[in-house]
Amino acid sequence: MEDTALTPYAKQLALLLFGLAEQRTGEIRVSQRRLAALSRMALATVNRRLRELEDAGYLAVKKQCAHYDRSRKRFIRKTDVYICVIPQNHYLLIPYRIWRQIFRAGAHGAQISVFLFVYRMMRLEELRRRSAKGERRAYPSFSMIAENTGHADSTVRASLKILAGFGLLYTQHCLTRSGVYACNSYYLLCEASAQVLPVRRHVRRDLKQ
Repeated sequence: MEDTALTPYAKQLALLLFGLAEQRTGEIRVSQRRLAALSRMALATVNRRLRELEDAGYLAVKKQCAHYDRSRKRFIRKTDVYICVIPQNHYLLIPYRIWRQIFRAGAHGAQISVFLFVYRMMRLEELRRRSAKGERRAYPSFSMIAENTGHADSTVRASLKILAGFGLLYTQHCLTRSGVYACNSYYLLCEASAQVLPVRRHVRRDLKQ
C-alpha cells in the first residue's frame, strides 16, 4: 500500500491476487487472461505487473510444466500457481464486501492505492478511539496521502473525486472555529450501515474532545 516503489497498477493487481488467494497457504491458481478480465487491465500490463510484484518480493510464481493432450494433438501448459507472500505483521485486513465493491465500481490504479491509504487511516483512527460503533472516518491531508502513496497532489485530488463518484468515500469539507480551512474528513460509504452525510461545511472540533 505504502510502497512508493510499486506502480499503482501493481498494487491493484496485488489487491486482486491477495483477495483471491487461499487464506492458509496464500496460493492461487488463475490464468493471466482471467486476471486481466477481473482487473480490467490489458494482458500485457498484467504480465508486466506480475513480474514487478515478483521482483519486489510480494509474489512467488510456481511454473507448471506442459503436457501433451492427445485429443487436441498439442502441448498444453497448466495454469501457473501464484503464491502471495503474506507478511507476519504490519498488514491490513479488508472486508470482502469492500474488496468486491472496489472492483465492481471500476476503480483502478491510483484510485485504489489512495482508497487503501484512506481506509488504513480510518482503521487506525478506529483503534485510537477504541470503538467500532461509530462511522468510520479519517482526515489525512492531501500532502500526507500523496507522500505515502507516491502520487502527485493533483492525482490524489482527482482520485478522491472519482472515489466519491463511485460511492466508496464521502468527503466533508472542514473549517476551524476561526473559519480557516482544515483537512477534509473522509467517511466510508461502502459499509452496509453507512449513510450519506449532508453536503455542508462544519466546524471541526478538537480531537481531544
